[in-house]
Amino acid sequence: MKKLILVLVSILSVRCEIKLNRNHEDELVTGTLQSQMFDDGEEFSYGKVIIEEITYDEYKLKNGVNVIVDLKPNDAVRKYCSLEFSYYDKNDKKIPIEITDLEYSIGTRNRYSGEISYRKEETNYSGGMTLEVCEFGVKIGTHVNKHYIEGFYTNNEIWPY
Repeated sequence: MKKLILVLVSILSVRCEIKLNRNHEDELVTGTLQSQMFDDGEEFSYGKVIIEEITYDEYKLKNGVNVIVDLKPNDAVRKYCSLEFSYYDKNDKKIPIEITDLEYSIGTRNRYSGEISYRKEETNYSGGMTLEVCEFGVKIGTHVNKHYIEGFYTNNEIWPY
């Protein structure tokens, strides 16, 4: 099963890279997106991100926490969105992830970089993250203490799990 997930992640990664090398016209998908993912530490079994469009005023009130600005190819704002991002451990326990300072990475077409933090079993963790907007959803990678997790987050109609 783990090999199958790794193969699917690789195939979708190539598809995402091919799509990203075109014009960055993919709009950030809103809704509830889920992923089985590659977790090199085998701590988490899947992830979920809820992306909702919000107003500019709501965006400003969140002060850079759990938000993203979706940009058009000419760097004009397409929409403002809130993000509710969580990992789920092997026992299906939800681990909320806080995202801060998520900003567009200049010259990368659809890639955003930011910081994450979460608490698990009385321990606080923090690290970096990347989010890539693709035609089917988003690709999210996180790095915490040399622990790398990557997943393709889609709605169940595109990639059921």
